[in-house]
Amino acid sequence: MPRKADFSCFGYHPDLESRLTFQEKWVLAPEVGTFRHSSGDPAKDAAESERLKQELETRRSALSEAEREFIGKQLKEDSRKGLPQLHSYALELMAGKPLAPAIPALMGWAVASALNPDFDRPDKHFRHLMRFNAVDWLPMRDAVRTACEPFLATEASNTGKRAAATMLSATGDPDDAAQAHAIFGTITPDRPRFSLNDPLYSAVDPCDPTATQAPENIGAIVTASRNANVAELSTGLGMTPQDHQVTRSMPALARFEPATAVELRHKFARQALDRANVLSLRQAMMALLKDSAILEPEIVTRLVSIGSSPPASEFLTDKGGVRDEWLVQQYALRAAFPHRSGDEQLRALEAGGGNEALLDLLEATSPASETEIDAALDRALTSRDNNRLAMVVNFAQFSKSSLSNAAKSRLIPLLSSPDGGMRMRALALAARSRDPVLLKQFLATGWDAANCDAKNGHREIWYGSRCLLVAAELGLIGAAEAVGRMGPNFYGFAAQLSDEGAKSVADRVDVAFHRAIGVNDIPEFPLVQQPVTAIEGQEPPLLSLVDQPARDMQQAFERLGEDDDAFQQRQKRSWKAFDRFVDHVTLADARIILDDFSWGGFDAIVARMPSLAESWKQALLVAGEGVFRAMHAFATGLARAIAPSDPAGAAELFARTASLRPFVNRVIGVSSIPAEAVAAWSRASITEVRKLCFARLDAAANDSLIASEVLAAHEAGAQAFIQQYVDERLAIQEPAKTARALLVCGFSDLNEHATRTLQRFEACEGFVGQAYGAATYAYHRNAWARHWYGMMKSATSPEEFWSCAVLFAKIVDGRFDLWHAECGSPGEVFARFMTTIDDSVNSRIKKWQSERQSKLFGGDIPDPIFTFGQSGS
Repeated sequence: MPRKADFSCFGYHPDLESRLTFQEKWVLAPEVGTFRHSSGDPAKDAAESERLKQELETRRSALSEAEREFIGKQLKEDSRKGLPQLHSYALELMAGKPLAPAIPALMGWAVASALNPDFDRPDKHFRHLMRFNAVDWLPMRDAVRTACEPFLATEASNTGKRAAATMLSATGDPDDAAQAHAIFGTITPDRPRFSLNDPLYSAVDPCDPTATQAPENIGAIVTASRNANVAELSTGLGMTPQDHQVTRSMPALARFEPATAVELRHKFARQALDRANVLSLRQAMMALLKDSAILEPEIVTRLVSIGSSPPASEFLTDKGGVRDEWLVQQYALRAAFPHRSGDEQLRALEAGGGNEALLDLLEATSPASETEIDAALDRALTSRDNNRLAMVVNFAQFSKSSLSNAAKSRLIPLLSSPDGGMRMRALALAARSRDPVLLKQFLATGWDAANCDAKNGHREIWYGSRCLLVAAELGLIGAAEAVGRMGPNFYGFAAQLSDEGAKSVADRVDVAFHRAIGVNDIPEFPLVQQPVTAIEGQEPPLLSLVDQPARDMQQAFERLGEDDDAFQQRQKRSWKAFDRFVDHVTLADARIILDDFSWGGFDAIVARMPSLAESWKQALLVAGEGVFRAMHAFATGLARAIAPSDPAGAAELFARTASLRPFVNRVIGVSSIPAEAVAAWSRASITEVRKLCFARLDAAANDSLIASEVLAAHEAGAQAFIQQYVDERLAIQEPAKTARALLVCGFSDLNEHATRTLQRFEACEGFVGQAYGAATYAYHRNAWARHWYGMMKSATSPEEFWSCAVLFAKIVDGRFDLWHAECGSPGEVFARFMTTIDDSVNSRIKKWQSERQSKLFGGDIPDPIFTFGQSGS
């Protein structure tokens, strides 16, 4: 007979078809009943040990006869050493197997834990094993109820009742949880309840629009605000205690005492501008941005003066980082510009004398008059100051200022300027203007993307290609010729122009595709992400590094302690690794790996040349993992395009994109939703693809991933299928499926189905009640964010806008992408100041994502072994 492996409390018998039995060894040694360290005083330690022994004997003497009989049969005493870890191993071994036969053994563990609890016992493993049981949850639950009956009899001891409550609360069933809650209440009636003892905590959530009464302690909050030391606010990279206090109090002040909140921010602004330390001044400028709407006129004037002074330093440091002095000037202008006209903004930028500006600053500019643009161009050309000229052209582009004929004539020579940066800016302005005269002059230059540096000239390639596309749309150049001169990033748009455009694009893409599919030995590099190429009018999508989680505690502490120089050096090493990848694919003439291709372009080619699309599909399905990861975005776009005509093929491609992480992650929106998720959900009406979409939701391992998947579905217009998913999972009537369905509702945008579904579970307790709480928390705050956004849009004063913006920026999440165009018409105040809270909104959305990554259904994330392989059926 094969030898049995003894796992102590769980006898694991591989010779019995891997069936698990559970023989708990409970521990008589009283030290396990408390978490303690030696006091250093032997007499005190001995007294404590004696007290614990007496408590254990008291519990043993109170056991009922039935409980003693159970313990005699199911349990045996043993030393404490190593048992909690063995218990964890045994629980993990039981994952994925039928649990109903093991309930007597699990009951034994609960009894032993109740009799002599160990602080190291694997409570979470125990609960997760049962709650996430997808093999025989219903028989298991019935077995638990049966096993608990003797321990709930009239004569049962508190120890037995505690064991029964432990079992019942672990099933995840709401009725079992309610019964367990009642039992715990009777056996521990005097247990202290946790309460937050913070005199400045607002018991009223100020972000709740229905809350009309200020909290009782609003007076204390106001007093603390008036006494705040503003010199300690926003002084460094971390938050000071004063920062924490003000941040915590600000929503309540903005809602119930806005005058006090405004005065506090005024005091901070006055103090901040007098700071001498450049880091402290930089942090203050960044903090002032969100207060732009309420800045006093004299503060705005000082900010303009700071921002329009001659450059305090070069744009970049010797090590490649952005200098703090330059950032101080840029953020000063960002905060001040909403208070200035377009003409005044242009003059301030001219006075600065630089040719570089933050993209966020340029995108927040207002149009200047044609007269002012003409005068600025004249000043720049007369002074022969290329920096000034570059800034004027930049401003004209981003502010969408109207160009006079005189301005257009001055722009023409710049289209062929030997200065690459100047030429790039002129191309951008020509494309934005869509002016036939300018575009004809551009075409006459013979500009061709092939003559540009593919690596360092990507912005010129983007704007030059846009000029070619617009010229083709206006009939100034043939589609085929335009395609021959543009960069691959614009092929997708050109394919939608005409049959000629689609044919020309398809030929070129096919050649590039076969080069790319043959690339080998792709070097590893850090995760990089990039927004998808969605519309031709967008700015060039920028690559960004995704900071991976620390691999261990040592690295985590190293990152916490790193200064700006250390951070910049780490970023530089990561970009060098990415550059090696870029060089590799460039040498292989396979830059289609890097250049995105619009989904509309795939649609155009698939509709006209289905056989070509079929050949691409077949090649991608057999490509090696490294090549497929490099071609991930291409496979995503192709799968989406072929889904209506080839559902099975699309499903195969979508399944592969879901299983392999891309080298460059293409994302959508401020929440950085994976493009493949939106693509898949956009074809959820197709049965084969819908199954994959539902599987994606089933596999989401934390609340952040669930929220991202639901947002992708809404972005794709697949709300009806989200509702179908919820109904199907609820129909299974297993707690883990129910909890997931509730979170899907909670992360949905407002709709009747989600509202009704959540209301059904309002009274639930335990595991499902916890999921309900997390779901409604997210659902309500999305509704509240909508309310405050509408109030911001209709605000008639800067103070009203600012107060509402404080509340909005506290609760908004990624669903903002879905409804930002709704909630009423934007007023004049909103139009002026909305860009000043963009950073706060983006930061809050990222913070929600980060917080949700550590939760599943609002609780702890189980070890993957307890959820591995689960599906919705």
